[in-house]
Amino acid sequence: MTELVARLTSDEHGFVAVLPELDGVEGFGTTALAAAACHIPEVAEHFGDGIDWLTVGAAPPHVVESLVRDRLESFGVPWITADAEPDFEEPGTGLLVLDGVRTAEQLRACLSLTSDVTVLVTARTADILPGLPSIIRLKVPDGGWPLLARLSGSLGTSVDDAFDLADPAARAYAVRKVLDAGLPSLSPGALPRLLELGAFAADSDIPASIVPAVWERTAGLSKGASERLLAELCEAGLADHRPDRDLLLVPDVVRDYLRQASSGEVVSRTAKALIGTFTDVEEAIVEETVTGEAVMYCLAHLPDHYVAAGEDLADLMTQTGWIASKLASLGIAAVDRDLARAGAPEAERLRRTLARNAHLFTHGDRGALLPTLAARLYGNAGELREMLHAAGEPWLDCLWAPPDLPHPALVRTMRLNDERVTQVAISPDSTWIAGASWEGKARIWNLDGSLRATLSGHEDAVSSVAISADGTWLATASWDRTVRTWLADGTPIAVMEAAHGEVQQVAIAPDGTWIAAVTDDGSLMAWSDTGNPLWRVQAQADEHSKIAIGAGSAWVAHPCEDGIRVWNRDGTQRCAIPLSEDLQVAEVVAHPLRDAIVALHMDSRARCWSPEGAMEGVVEPALDDCSDMAMSSDGRWLAASVNRPEGFVTARIDRPREEMGFVARHALVNDLAVSRDSTLLVTAIEPSTIQVWDPARFPARGEDHRRTIANAVAVARDGTWLATAGTGLSFWDSAGGRTATVAEETFFTSVAISPAGRWLATADSDGLVRLFERDGTPIRTLKVCDDWVDTVAIAPDGSWLAAGGRDGRARLWYADGTPLTTIKTSVEAVKHLAIAPDGTWMATAGSDRMDLWDAQGRRLAPTLETPSFVGGLAMAPDGEWVAAVHWDGGIA
Repeated sequence: MTELVARLTSDEHGFVAVLPELDGVEGFGTTALAAAACHIPEVAEHFGDGIDWLTVGAAPPHVVESLVRDRLESFGVPWITADAEPDFEEPGTGLLVLDGVRTAEQLRACLSLTSDVTVLVTARTADILPGLPSIIRLKVPDGGWPLLARLSGSLGTSVDDAFDLADPAARAYAVRKVLDAGLPSLSPGALPRLLELGAFAADSDIPASIVPAVWERTAGLSKGASERLLAELCEAGLADHRPDRDLLLVPDVVRDYLRQASSGEVVSRTAKALIGTFTDVEEAIVEETVTGEAVMYCLAHLPDHYVAAGEDLADLMTQTGWIASKLASLGIAAVDRDLARAGAPEAERLRRTLARNAHLFTHGDRGALLPTLAARLYGNAGELREMLHAAGEPWLDCLWAPPDLPHPALVRTMRLNDERVTQVAISPDSTWIAGASWEGKARIWNLDGSLRATLSGHEDAVSSVAISADGTWLATASWDRTVRTWLADGTPIAVMEAAHGEVQQVAIAPDGTWIAAVTDDGSLMAWSDTGNPLWRVQAQADEHSKIAIGAGSAWVAHPCEDGIRVWNRDGTQRCAIPLSEDLQVAEVVAHPLRDAIVALHMDSRARCWSPEGAMEGVVEPALDDCSDMAMSSDGRWLAASVNRPEGFVTARIDRPREEMGFVARHALVNDLAVSRDSTLLVTAIEPSTIQVWDPARFPARGEDHRRTIANAVAVARDGTWLATAGTGLSFWDSAGGRTATVAEETFFTSVAISPAGRWLATADSDGLVRLFERDGTPIRTLKVCDDWVDTVAIAPDGSWLAAGGRDGRARLWYADGTPLTTIKTSVEAVKHLAIAPDGTWMATAGSDRMDLWDAQGRRLAPTLETPSFVGGLAMAPDGEWVAAVHWDGGIA
């Protein structure tokens, strides 16, 4: 105690840890020592901003982070961002006790937020500590292991035999002997209730508030009787009710005993009681009638109790309200695992839907998540719609199938917290994905989207990543002039220096014995798999293109300024393939089955070359404007990223002149990777998304999965039809059926429907206003300018219309196309236009200015300036005023 008080009050230690002398042993009295120290007057006086306590226990890291933020707010000090490095050189004026920390991830979540406070940690092992703290070790007291001494004393038993306290099996045996002998001495009916605590999830603390509810269902105990029984168990050292959180902590060694001693009937009975306790969990969550710990336990483990009780898990997991709550609290990976366990067809459908749209669902506000989930489950979201209507909150109900529903070939979408992923690789067993990031880290994700490991150590952007053929290790390259190797669990192996430049690309030989890399000065380097340098040549390699190592590991190839170069594994040049300018190479890959190079050329053709330089064939069809490329392991198809329009394409190469198989054009693709069994295609999407595709669901030929751009929409006054304008002009009925699409090669910017709904007007990038009948039949074309026309509007009575061009003029016509007037406005480009409800005046806007005009084009007022660029105009229903929204978020 003296030592702990001295360190806390010395102004030299901002982070102190109390640990048992024997690493990993629980019940050593670390919590009791920390609590006693907090009550020492000298300590209380030293921390003028106060002392706060957090029982960490088994809480997941994101829950711990939230709890720490709450504690820091009680001190009135700011918490720092989760990626910042805490500074413990200067002790704080407040003391935060983190009791019972179990994992390094928990501690990292705590310490990454703490600022301006001293931290006192109690834990079982130093393995979780970051090496910063001042550590105090509690020695084994004369009376032996404190936990066992308390149990034997309270239960009236003795510890007869000496045992090795460092041996977990010996500790468990000693506790078992004490409990076997002493538990019958508990009050009548206590032992069955104690055994029921063993049915709670092993990896979670027990919410104390739900224990009485469970015992009421299993034994008819009143709340008072349950509280007396809990007090008895705590007095005996079998449990500990923590006052700072709704937790009942049972020592792990005791919980292990209870699980082993509980029969299947006890587990099933308790599971059914827990299900009954949380039968109406939705109502409990909404009305906040249960504690946060109870809700989190329910969301995390109720599926486990369904299985233990012999209930159909699909009955729970197909409740969309339950899914929404679990998504908001625990994230997509937890829901995905439960849906996979449920196995029912409806559960599998929900699982696929959530996986494809995973980037839209993050931890957060459940109320905000519900409308998004309802839209993604279009046609199967009746329960969610009822909940939204009952909540009385405004939301947009999607009347038609959302136009951005993903293609059936999309398996999963993973959002990566704004990290720009530059390269991806997928493990040989297709269970995990590795990604290189410009943020200086590489990460490994499980296929369900959960983070598996973070590879920290590089000091600059990570530019490239490769996985060994056996999947046991991987390599990363960085602008910090190093290549690093790692085990598949993220454990570092070796660091290889590249003194001549920033490392841009890395590849691992298929036999796993050597590594090759390219630096930004064009050097090609090689190391052994253990990190020993092998050779370096000035290869004039293209730093932006990947390198390819042959299937037999005998050679490495890369693009260069004048063609392709191939090098033997000993660093000697095998051949140079000179190419003309129009045949320059964007990417090379090694053919997975043949001793050949597949090169993507600037003439949009992929060609096969032997490593000796002979051309062996041309791949059909043409791959227009493509860059990055990946090939299936059976050599039957390839995928390539498309630069304009952005996306990727797939092509069969085992059939001569086979048409393009699948075209996905919706986002910039930074990289592609194909799984070893060719069942998955992984794409890294700009800016921070990874998508996983099932090639078996790609169409056999010719489908273009293009997301067309819609810049504007107009609805007929009677609500029977509408039009969308963007890449082409489309007409729709009120049920969402497309009735016509015209001018598909035109890029439309704006559309307006006449009051009677018989015709419409469009503006486009060709400088024209076009008038169409409601069925898409062209009426006439009106010339505006030689640049884009960004806005068009029709007078409320339909007698005239107006349009604004990028020449700074607004032009008015009668409905039959006869010119009415031309207005020179105060801006270089008229971006927005609005007409008053009575048709007597209108407003034009562009840049940061707005002008008002009458229907004949006469100015009504001086130019009005707005705080920033105008983003839109809207007229008041009575026509007395006009509003402009501008880019800084304000309204003028």
